[in-house]
Amino acid sequence: MAKLEAQDASWAGIVAFYSIIRIPRSEVVAVLSEWRRVLQPGGLTLLSFHRGQQEHHVDTLWGKQISLDFTFFECAEMEGYLRKAGYVVQERRERGPYPGIEVETQRCYVLARKSA
Repeated sequence: MAKLEAQDASWAGIVAFYSIIRIPRSEVVAVLSEWRRVLQPGGLTLLSFHRGQQEHHVDTLWGKQISLDFTFFECAEMEGYLRKAGYVVQERRERGPYPGIEVETQRCYVLARKSA
């Protein structure tokens, strides 16, 4: 996600559902800037992520040994990163988990447009 093999201004949009949670805070603006590079003028980015301020580590998932780190973000925090990377935030939605189906965290969805 930090170095896309795409030409400048070649994509109309990016949808990143729960993938930004794999990016450390220190790298988020750089990744969003790289996405902006490949977006056409006015291109859209739609993000979803788990809300919070914590870093979460998992050693097992679905019965398998793994090593995964997850970064949670506050909605306003991510909006700030998007603005720093050259986006205009269009809309934000928040929701709770679907009981019994998802992990018990709050979620945020942010739609942003590449600024001129």
